[in-house]
Amino acid sequence: SRQHLPEEGIASLRAGADIAGGVNATAYVLVVIIPIVFYLVQIDKSNILRLLGMVYVALAIGAVVLTFSRSSILLMSVLLLPAFWKAIQKKSNRKWIFLLAIAAAFGISFMPHDVLSERLNTLGPSLQSFVSYESVSTDDAEDRAFIYRVGLEIFQSSPLIGVGYNNFGHAFWEYQYYVPGATQIVDTTFRSSHSSYLSFITELGLMGFLLWLMLLFVTLRLLIRARSVFHKNHSTPPALFIQAVTSSFLLQFGYAFVRLVH
Repeated sequence: SRQHLPEEGIASLRAGADIAGGVNATAYVLVVIIPIVFYLVQIDKSNILRLLGMVYVALAIGAVVLTFSRSSILLMSVLLLPAFWKAIQKKSNRKWIFLLAIAAAFGISFMPHDVLSERLNTLGPSLQSFVSYESVSTDDAEDRAFIYRVGLEIFQSSPLIGVGYNNFGHAFWEYQYYVPGATQIVDTTFRSSHSSYLSFITELGLMGFLLWLMLLFVTLRLLIRARSVFHKNHSTPPALFIQAVTSSFLLQFGYAFVRLVH
């Protein structure tokens, strides 16, 4: 139980002991797959496939919540709310939404509410520590915000071309001492930027960062254009597939703020 585990043991278990990216990576995969599941449910009229799709979504919701991954819980909510609202407009879908709601309520009743509440309560201190140099009470929030502040110092040292690919960890050791308002992090491992945006802008500078953004937006534009073409030609399955891929792609934009998305 939680009472018999030291805090460092709990943290190690939450992170998956550095195996396969830990529970945060698991939550990331579960959320990104959801739009594809919605696509499969929409193109097939079989009740069995619809039931399997709803079972996956219900299990994914429970699994993601149990990982206590704040970014995944937030992005999953943003993804599901409009999808459920659209689905409930059709009377034929309401029974499936009702079954999903029952399954979700049943699963939530077994969740450790105190641990989940404790994890979500770090959101406020985390945001506060990003905009203020004052120390906050939540160590995890302070740690992540401190890394972002160090990243800003690294970027200011070489704004155009950056410090070089994969050099954030090396630069962190030096520039952590330039940031006030937090305890310096000194250890034997290189620190991760915890953000694709921060990683690109510090390692490759504005030039590399803008090139990366351009590639992302060109891809997004092509996806939107392809969906529009299929929709005009009344090719519903391909249009729905492109829509699902686009939704998964847009999730990467959100995840890129808080993790390294490859």
